[in-house]
Amino acid sequence: MPRHERLHYRGAFHIVTLKGRGDATLFYDPRLLPRLSQAHADAIPSIRLFFSLLESNTEQHGCRVHGYCVCPNRTLLIVQTLGAPLTWVMRPLCGQLSQRLHALGLAPSGAAFGSRFESRILAPELLPHAVRRAHVLPVLTGLVKHRIDYPFSSDRTYQGEPGPSWLTTEDVLRFLQLRGRSGLRGYRQFMDEPEKPYITKFFTRGSRWDPRIVGDRDFVENVHDFVERLPPLPDREQLVLAVATLIGQTPQHIYSSARAGAFGRALVAAHATRLGVATLGEVGRWFSVTGNALRYGIQRHKRLRPELFDPPQGELAADSPLLILRGVS
Repeated sequence: MPRHERLHYRGAFHIVTLKGRGDATLFYDPRLLPRLSQAHADAIPSIRLFFSLLESNTEQHGCRVHGYCVCPNRTLLIVQTLGAPLTWVMRPLCGQLSQRLHALGLAPSGAAFGSRFESRILAPELLPHAVRRAHVLPVLTGLVKHRIDYPFSSDRTYQGEPGPSWLTTEDVLRFLQLRGRSGLRGYRQFMDEPEKPYITKFFTRGSRWDPRIVGDRDFVENVHDFVERLPPLPDREQLVLAVATLIGQTPQHIYSSARAGAFGRALVAAHATRLGVATLGEVGRWFSVTGNALRYGIQRHKRLRPELFDPPQGELAADSPLLILRGVS
């Protein structure tokens, strides 16, 4: 049976499942869980590595993580893509994780993953339900009796404990508040409620009108219409010209091998990967440099000029180069 093409649009919510090989433990031995119940995720080398790679890939490609759960041999993520397609985030994440785990001797020989990652687009109103599925997963799989006892999910962060910088809780809590579930008490009440059968069917099978989507018929039709009407992304020349205009240089200056052009190249690379125009490797070939050099340049220059790497979301003049860098051409 042929694989369905993954759907993508900027702003989409995705529920993502990443599974290790059937006969291996990808992240930790479940027999050690009683001793790890009070451990921080950073105390487990494989989870610490996964979080580090997740942070770098989501930041590079313009994503937000709304919830997660890391089990011994699988991970559930709720991710919102604000620029590049989900595949651009997950493929390098999986590849880098597999290579690093093997290099560090933290994974058994052979393939680390049993299959490619699974994902479905999620209707926004179902975002809290997706996060709840992540938080109750350790209970449903028999790892713990109570979700708060599990140390490797975003539940504790939602309940007020410090969490990773790449995790955002505001949207879920705002959704719950709009439905009369305010604050910590409202969150706990929602998490403790049993999932309704129709919600379970949505998440298990996807929509009857498109299994790639979790939502009702109206949402499925809206996704299809929106995907078909997406405006074209800026191309290479448009990006380079927009960046050159923004920093008061010429495209030739950015293409030159001069050290002064490194800032422009880093800015082009950051927006190209964030929007889904090109990978770092592809941008590197535009300028005859390596993807790693561009990655280092982005990290260095973003600390100095962060406002140029994250275009504002307010109204802009029709001739502003920032329109191009927001993906509006």
